[in-house]
Order: sequence, then C-alpha cells, then structure tokens
Amino acid sequence: MQLSPMLFDGNNYLGWSRSVKLALGAKNKVGMIDRSIKRPEEGSKEMVKWRRADHMVRCWLFRSMKEDIANGFIMLKRDAAKIEQEDMSVSEYYGKLKKYWDEISELEGIPSCECGALARCTCGVIVKLMEKGERTKIIDFLMKLNKNFDGIRGRILAMDPLPGMNKLFNLFIKLKERRKLLGIFNRTTVKSLHFKLESNNKIKEDLQEGITRR
Repeated sequence: MQLSPMLFDGNNYLGWSRSVKLALGAKNKVGMIDRSIKRPEEGSKEMVKWRRADHMVRCWLFRSMKEDIANGFIMLKRDAAKIEQEDMSVSEYYGKLKKYWDEISELEGIPSCECGALARCTCGVIVKLMEKGERTKIIDFLMKLNKNFDGIRGRILAMDPLPGMNKLFNLFIKLKERRKLLGIFNRTTVKSLHFKLESNNKIKEDLQEGITRR
C-alpha cells in the first residue's frame, strides 16, 4: 500500500510528510510515528500486536518513497552542507538554508523520554540541547556568507552569548537597508559636489571674462 500520492524524492519532505500523516491518521496509526502509541513491554500480549502494526506502517512508508531514497536523511544533510551564499541575497541564502534545516528537523524529530526521568529534570537539558542546535545553525549561516560580510561575521562570532537565529537574520536585513540608504546618500553627495564644482568653475569663468573685458 502507498500512503501518499506523492513519492518522497529527497526534496519534498514537508509536503510528503503532511500527506503521510493524514493517511496514517485516517487509519488510526499516526501514533506509531509520533510515539503517542507507547511500545509495550517485551513478552506482553500487546507487544505482538504493536510489532505487527509497526512492521505494517514501516512497509507503507517504504512504499511511499522512491527506491533511491534509502539514505534520504544523509542526502539532505549533504545538500545542506553544500549551500553557500555566493551571489544570493542574504534573504535568499537564509531561506534556502532554512528549508533544509526544517526538513532535517522534521526527519530527525525529538527523542521522547519513556522512563519518566525527564519529567523530574530541573537542569533544563532539553532547552540546552535546543540552544546547542541553534548555535550550530548560526555558525553554519555565518561561515558561508560571502566575503562582503567578513568584518561583521567576526564581530558576531565574538559575541557571548550569540544572538538567536531570528534576531541575527533581522540584523542583516537592517544592515542591508542601512547600506542601501548609505549608497543613496553617497550618490546624492557626489552629485551635489559635482554641481558645486561646476557652479564654482562657471563663476570663475565669468569673473575671468569680466576682468579681461576691463
């Protein structure tokens, strides 16, 4: 059985995953992938039913993928690692990176605690893990910017703590707007200076002509 009308080809994970989740939800099996259906204890009567359902869902998922996508997760990470800003705008570059980050995040998921220890945790380990992932994205984003941002990249990497990804992106948008305004100001100033020079030269020519006539 094929769960989704679209086959997963390595580039369409978000759309494919939504379609698959809808199909599994209609069959009351979505809990097998979001872990809301807990794995029973080994040797229990429920374990046989759970394992049968698990194998069935896995078969459905494999049949909803292209044959060459056995290593789809590795492909996503490999393609994401190749992305550099080059001639793209900061917005285009960030958008392309974020698309891959979102797909990888959906594929990886967040491990669930089945022993109950996490509920008693007071050190905030989940928050720390999320912050670590955020820092990895920030450094990845900064290191692949083009040479025009060498100066600001160094200043941001020296910050402690590093700004969040959304704050960092907004910072680059404001920098772009500032550079644009500075460019307009510089062009206006140059035109003004040219006009003044031309006016001064005209005055000098008029004075010289008046002196000559005398």
